Amino acid sequence: MDYSIGVAGSRRIDREGVTKATVYAIQSAYRKLKIQPNLVIIDGKLGIKLQGSDTICMVKGDATSFAVASASIVAKVVRDRIMRKYHKVYPVYNFAKHKGYPTREHKLAVLEYGYSPVHRKSYRFL
Repeated sequence: MDYSIGVAGSRRIDREGVTKATVYAIQSAYRKLKIQPNLVIIDGKLGIKLQGSDTICMVKGDATSFAVASASIVAKVVRDRIMRKYHKVYPVYNFAKHKGYPTREHKLAVLEYGYSPVHRKSYRFL
C-alpha cells in the first residue's frame, strides 16, 4: 500500500483558480507515489488523466468507493493539521476551530483584521 499528499496553497488557487490548483495537487501526489497504481479514482468530475495509470473521475466517489472515502478522510486530517499550524502563526483568525470555513467568527475576524497571507483573496465571503 502507498499514498501521498498533494497540496495547493492559497496563492496558487488565487493565480490559477480552484480547478487548476486541484489538478496540480492531484498530479503532485501522483508523482510522489512509490508504487505505480493500475487505477486511480478521483473524486469529482475533473476529467483528468494521469499518465501511466487508468484514471476514473467519479462524482460522489467517496460515497461509492472505500478507497476514495479513505482518501477523503486523510485529506481532511491533513487540512486540519495545516489549519492548526496557521492558527499558531495567525491566532486572531482561530483557524484551529473553524478550519478555514467561512463561519460567522471567521468572517468577523477578517472584517476586523483583514485577510492574512494564507487567505484566498479570489474567494470573497464577506
